[in-house]
Amino acid sequence: MIKTRLTELLGTKYPIIQAGMGPFPCTDLCIAASNAGCLGLMSTAALATMEGMDTKKLSYYKDFVNAAHADMDDDRKTVMKKMFKRVFEETKETGGIFGANVMVSTEMLENAKDVVSAMI
Repeated sequence: MIKTRLTELLGTKYPIIQAGMGPFPCTDLCIAASNAGCLGLMSTAALATMEGMDTKKLSYYKDFVNAAHADMDDDRKTVMKKMFKRVFEETKETGGIFGANVMVSTEMLENAKDVVSAMI
């Protein structure tokens, strides 16, 4: 354990933040990092671009659905909720400390609102 202002603020053992690496769901990496005492961050970028899905976007979406243990019929907000719930369940023995990488540009505002709402 390394005690710093960051670890005290976040409640982690180490002052390390594993970045969310969109457009890929890095759910398993987030879980592993969080369970190791770092701040694991989940990616949410690919979930923002569901309108007019081309083959590449559909592939990313399927990856998120699988990572969330969700169904392809679920809407993106439900996928997010299931993803956050899965990560919480798989990290709660070590404190359940994780976060989400949320892009907050004007173009991503609705997604940012949905991510925050799903996490709450």
